[in-house]
Amino acid sequence: MGDLENFKGNKKKAIYFYDKAYENARELNDYATINHLNKVIGDYLTKNGLEPERANNYLFNYQKGHDSIETENQKAIEIALDEILSKNKIEHEQTINIYIYIIISISVLALLFVFFYYSRKKQNRSLLDQQIKIIDENEN
Repeated sequence: MGDLENFKGNKKKAIYFYDKAYENARELNDYATINHLNKVIGDYLTKNGLEPERANNYLFNYQKGHDSIETENQKAIEIALDEILSKNKIEHEQTINIYIYIIISISVLALLFVFFYYSRKKQNRSLLDQQIKIIDENEN
């Protein structure tokens, strides 16, 4: 309504409706609207050369609110990034652990294979030596 009255050129009614909207936003604790109206009212008063001290007060409150919102947004972004980085770090550590388990498993299997191969070879060699000994005894 304030914009409509401003368009009609009725500055007092425009200010009245802007103030009314501001009061309603404060009653509802709608901080985004309060901050927006601080800017709108401050700019309107400044543009029309009305109540410079009041205009400065609204613009000062707008800047404080804007800075506060920016700070909260920055904190939210930092929290989200920290969470993402934390998840990535955990996933990376899990991937490394999987690779370590795979390498250890392959190494153990390779060692078992080598052990069984040499023990089988030793057993075969022992059997061959026994057979040679038996043949030598039979020939003599």
